[in-house]
Amino acid sequence: MLMGVLAVFWWPINILGEPLLWSWVAVGFVALVVAAGPGANSTPGKQLGRWFRSIGGVGRATVIVLFFISFWVVQTTFAVPPRPVLSFGTGMISAIPLVVATHLLIAGRPTGWRANTSD
Repeated sequence: MLMGVLAVFWWPINILGEPLLWSWVAVGFVALVVAAGPGANSTPGKQLGRWFRSIGGVGRATVIVLFFISFWVVQTTFAVPPRPVLSFGTGMISAIPLVVATHLLIAGRPTGWRANTSD
């Protein structure tokens, strides 16, 4: 839920910077909605979720750090323009409140939320 609230503050902070590319915002929004919904509930999504939970906290932190290092290396090596990347990220972050609200509607309340480990 905290991520959903923080996502709302992303807009005023980043709208003041470079202008966004709205097509990339839309692609990022749809990408996260699909990944968090049907993607996470697909067989490969469930397998990835099980694997990610099984590697423990240090393993998850390592994967996240390696992702950001890889992202940085690709961005600096290939001089990726920042506007599409920021726009895509803004779209993804903008989808978080929708995903959180959907989970709230389904669960009925935030108390006792746990990762679905029954898959």
